[in-house]
Amino acid sequence: MKLHIASLGNPTDPRTFGGTPYFLLEEGRRSGKLSSGLDLTLDGLRPTWIHWSLRTVLSGNMPVGFQFSEQFLNAMWRRVVPEDLSGVVINTFQLYPKKVFLQPQIQKWFYIDQTLHQLFTHYNVGDRMNKRSVHKVFAREKDQYRNSSGIFATSNWAKRSLVEFYGVADSRVHVVPRGANIPAAIADRMADALPDSRDPLSESRVPLRLIFVGKEWYRKGLDRLIGAVSLAVDMGANVELLVIGAAPDFSEANMLHPPNIKWCGAIDKVKEGERFTQLLRSADVGCLLSRAEAGGISLREFHLAGLAVLGPDVGGAKDFSIPGAAIMVPPSASLEEIAGIILRLHRDRAELGKMRIAAEEQKKAMTWQHALSRIHSIIHGLNA
Repeated sequence: MKLHIASLGNPTDPRTFGGTPYFLLEEGRRSGKLSSGLDLTLDGLRPTWIHWSLRTVLSGNMPVGFQFSEQFLNAMWRRVVPEDLSGVVINTFQLYPKKVFLQPQIQKWFYIDQTLHQLFTHYNVGDRMNKRSVHKVFAREKDQYRNSSGIFATSNWAKRSLVEFYGVADSRVHVVPRGANIPAAIADRMADALPDSRDPLSESRVPLRLIFVGKEWYRKGLDRLIGAVSLAVDMGANVELLVIGAAPDFSEANMLHPPNIKWCGAIDKVKEGERFTQLLRSADVGCLLSRAEAGGISLREFHLAGLAVLGPDVGGAKDFSIPGAAIMVPPSASLEEIAGIILRLHRDRAELGKMRIAAEEQKKAMTWQHALSRIHSIIHGLNA
């Protein structure tokens, strides 16, 4: 049976959806578990958007929410001939166009990190949409979830929304966190690599090495991390911070940039995968302090590198981290509280060592190979 991946955009382009479809498809092709990625390239949508906007304004509504409309979905899927498509389609977006969903020869699955209700609630995406339009979107989404072959949720947080808000049967929702977005061959080597030979107990005088990965500095909480690092240094911690993705001019006016921060810039994981993983493995603790987070792929990357994690206790992030290898911090935590954790890890290298051992023991579960094997076995188990 053929398995296809669908995402908003072209899954063969690593820029699509943070690289998730690309790395999933790469592993699927390598293992033979996926047949193709459907080309839903985001181009040529302007005429459709103009037509939709005019109709929306004439009906008395604000032209907001185009990406959830049937017109948008049809335009996105225009390169796909539904009648020619067969087998299993795994959609990483929350909606199919009707013309595709109604095809009986296609088994429709979803693989989502959050429902649209969660997206609208936690990311304020639906704030400018009128309530009637929002309810219509939710109704279409609910109907497709209930009539699909099944749903893969990346976290128990997403599963709760599917079960409690949309009324999907618990047995039809399978929790499968995503893999680290790292080239498959490199991910294999990281998963098989021996633990770091450094003895954290003997390095109490050596800087605690923190690393942050992300472009959305505010949502990902880089400002909170920098503030906490500055406080921790004032409290006596010897700390270094590597920042990958965000640029040093990201900050609000007057934000201080301590001299112990190294700005590594954006890194292309496909072309510079070795450099990216070397930077990960040079650190002790991977940091993500998001204000909102459906999952947090960087948490998987940190753990795959054998790192302890300082992560966000929000959304689905907890399911992307390893118990015993992560300290989860809520968005409400003060800079003083976060600085206290950093100072503790700097001073108590035994605690840090235990966290890194826990990460090493579970790092193979951080790969797309692991995630796709679970997806493949569930689909084929139901089709047996």
